[in-house]
Amino acid sequence: MKLSQLIHPDECLSCFPPSDPEITSVAWNQKDITPGCLFLCIHGANESNPHLLASYFSRGAKIVVCEPEENPAIACFPVPGETDSADHTDEEACGNSQGIVLCVPSVRRAYAFLYSRWNNSPQDELTMIGITGTNGKSTTATMLDACLRHAGYAVGLIGTIACTVNGNPIAPSSNQTRLTTMTTPDPDILYPLLRRMREMGVTHVVMEVSSHALALEKVSPIRFETAIFTNLSPEHLDFHTTLAEYGAVKERLFRMCRHAIVNCDDEFGSRLADRLSCPVTRCGIVWGGDVRAEQIVDRGIHGCCYLYRNPPLCNRVSIALPGQFNVYNSLFALTAALHLGVTGHTAVEALETLSAVPGRMEVVSRPEDDITVLIDYAHTEAALRNLLRTAQSIPHTGIIRLVFGCGGERDHSKRAPMGRAAEELADYTYITSDNCRNEEATAIIRDILAGFQNREARRVIVNRERAIRTAISDADAGDLILVAGKGHETYEIRRGEILPFDERKIIRSAIEERRRTHTNTEGDTDPA
Repeated sequence: MKLSQLIHPDECLSCFPPSDPEITSVAWNQKDITPGCLFLCIHGANESNPHLLASYFSRGAKIVVCEPEENPAIACFPVPGETDSADHTDEEACGNSQGIVLCVPSVRRAYAFLYSRWNNSPQDELTMIGITGTNGKSTTATMLDACLRHAGYAVGLIGTIACTVNGNPIAPSSNQTRLTTMTTPDPDILYPLLRRMREMGVTHVVMEVSSHALALEKVSPIRFETAIFTNLSPEHLDFHTTLAEYGAVKERLFRMCRHAIVNCDDEFGSRLADRLSCPVTRCGIVWGGDVRAEQIVDRGIHGCCYLYRNPPLCNRVSIALPGQFNVYNSLFALTAALHLGVTGHTAVEALETLSAVPGRMEVVSRPEDDITVLIDYAHTEAALRNLLRTAQSIPHTGIIRLVFGCGGERDHSKRAPMGRAAEELADYTYITSDNCRNEEATAIIRDILAGFQNREARRVIVNRERAIRTAISDADAGDLILVAGKGHETYEIRRGEILPFDERKIIRSAIEERRRTHTNTEGDTDPA
């Protein structure tokens, strides 16, 4: 592919090579450099250093793309159009005798556009739906995917839980680890994935769009047909610094879409809806909106039902997922489905056949067990409070026991508030580890403990498997146990390793052990 097909001359701050060389591949990691490739110097990326141009060229790179502040030596390069191609070779014009250096305002932005163009801009032939917000993205995406597929569309789903085509997981690839540990994949994974979906006949793609993806411009080449805003609460403040900055980054998605669906019960969402220039559909329960959920009936662990009003449409909706927050999620999904051409009857029917979303208020215990155990992805204060309030509405004769931790090398400011939420809303809490990464579990737990005042209401068990087994062993008949933080995840990230860790298997094993122990105890009772 010609260089000008990958990066346009007006996107460069430095001169553009007049010969328009052929590019054989695109790479961002030195390990992937091959003869004739274009190499991206991404700040902070693995083994990329813009001061090592000679090494990139010696490995075979034909073009190196970087930013002027990262490589001051090229900041004085002539701008496009100022170089006389008759008097200079490509290398001389670009200031390097070994290869061609191109300077751009943002390498991150170039990263997305280069991989999009290398894959023939597959997003342009797809109906793209983006979902952003602190909580609820995965559930809303799963619900919308179900509505679209039920209507007969070929649908791709990209998100935290899984990447699928028509409900079937995408086959593992060499990048499977990076695919499964990111909400929104990096451009070198995302755009080949979209191309593959297009080749498989997909017409609609539902994708979760994280604040990191927006800040790092992963989705900048995409024009979304519809964008959904779920809610905003403190999260990722290690990356965004302030809640205002976090919200401003989320807002970028709605400058890239043709139609917005916004939760107007959310304070930030209400202000966002007023600022947008594209058509906006306001959704709500508390304050109402263009689309509303009314007459909500909470059926505890069996879900909710409500009246969906989207004038002139009015439908009774029943969902198997418990909690008012899932009423919101279904409200957004239904509204998006209708905007995309699905009939109300078809969309409602799809939601009513959706029995569960993996790792989201998922019941792991069986009806015959004397305790109820649920797992959930809640890893923010707001999500944890929602989880615990929903648990309080679920019929149980015992107490609520909570098992949770916080991720390492992530926002420290949410740890104490999550501890405070646990103490306020759970009867007893087991504080443990959760993807410590390279941080010490004890340091993370110390931060969580700052939110607790009552030492009698909690116990620290660093080993997560032991914490889960202990909670189940300690439980009395009728207790409700919540295991929060991992949800759908089947791995533990520790010291640079991704280790197998399936909470469902651990929970079922612990319940079976509990059953055996109780049976043996009953058999030892003296009948006299």
